[in-house]
Amino acid sequence: MTFKEAMEHYRAGTATEEQRQLVEEELEKSKLIAEYLDAQWEEEAVIPAAPVVEMKQVRKSLRKRNVLIVLTSLVLVAALALATVFVGIPAAESRYWDPAQNSYGMTHYNDLELMLAAYAELFCPDVNLIGATSDKTGFAKYDITLQYWDANKGGDSRYAFGTIDKGVLDIPQGVLRHCSVNIFDRATYPFYPAGKNWKENVTKKLEQLPEYVTVTAAVSFPEDKSMEELLEFRSSLERGYVGWVGIRTAPESEQLLPLCGMNPFVGGVIRTKINDYYPCFDLKQGYCTPESLSAHFQSLLQLSADQVRAGTGIDERYTIHESFYTQVLKYVAENGVYSYGCYVCASPAAILKLIESGTVSSVNIEDIWISN
Repeated sequence: MTFKEAMEHYRAGTATEEQRQLVEEELEKSKLIAEYLDAQWEEEAVIPAAPVVEMKQVRKSLRKRNVLIVLTSLVLVAALALATVFVGIPAAESRYWDPAQNSYGMTHYNDLELMLAAYAELFCPDVNLIGATSDKTGFAKYDITLQYWDANKGGDSRYAFGTIDKGVLDIPQGVLRHCSVNIFDRATYPFYPAGKNWKENVTKKLEQLPEYVTVTAAVSFPEDKSMEELLEFRSSLERGYVGWVGIRTAPESEQLLPLCGMNPFVGGVIRTKINDYYPCFDLKQGYCTPESLSAHFQSLLQLSADQVRAGTGIDERYTIHESFYTQVLKYVAENGVYSYGCYVCASPAAILKLIESGTVSSVNIEDIWISN
């Protein structure tokens, strides 16, 4: 008889004494085996106290290390941000022209104003710059404000607004307007001779004007005048004054544009300290000699060349390369400073007298305005 058969009879209650004894002996064996296995499982599951303590210490150490890593990362990020703000951005901006730079230690005037003052005087007969300021608006970006007089006309000062973006100046069209090429008959090759009837036409216009107006005219000389002759011409004017003076910058058989000159007799802003760097740059003191006029023109050119070399940038509408300034400086150093014509602001009668005297070869009326 098998244990299975005996177990079936035992569960059914029909087991014999022999079958019952067999089943109960086997059940006792099973109980003892189960108790033994349970005891073995509990012993293996118990972890000694010492490893538990060590595990807690390891976890605590890991938390400290993680906190340290996080704090270190935050410090590095903050340091990188500060370095970007105080080192990286200024270093990147230093590649571009800063209009607030003051290379000459002048209290009230920066490089922007000096550069534009020289530029306007050299190329823009109608502009007498009074001041220029800049306000930073972003990375190498500035808003600028120009204050200027109309050099050949009465009235209040004017303002123009523009921007500088990464060293490039942009202001409204027409503010820094270059001198027209054809208003002087011998300014540059090819010549622009006045028509046969120019004297008759201009005289007729002048005779019709009342004496309370002032005429701005571009007058040409039959021959180039030295600075000494220019001063004599200026002294001969009645009820008038000399404005912008065109200067010969290349041989008569060559063309070099734009026309270039100076406005040495106009009053206005005094920047005397700049004369320590560029002799006679400032002639606003009423003292003019042939030598100071020549030095003044050359200083305007030299400052402009130095500014371009230092990275000054302006919009392509106004770009004059350094080679232009150096070429003109070389020419006037070898040939002297001579004028082919100038602007004259005077009464109609004074302009008529100039025509009748034969001291001018042509007259182009540029503007007519009511005298103050």
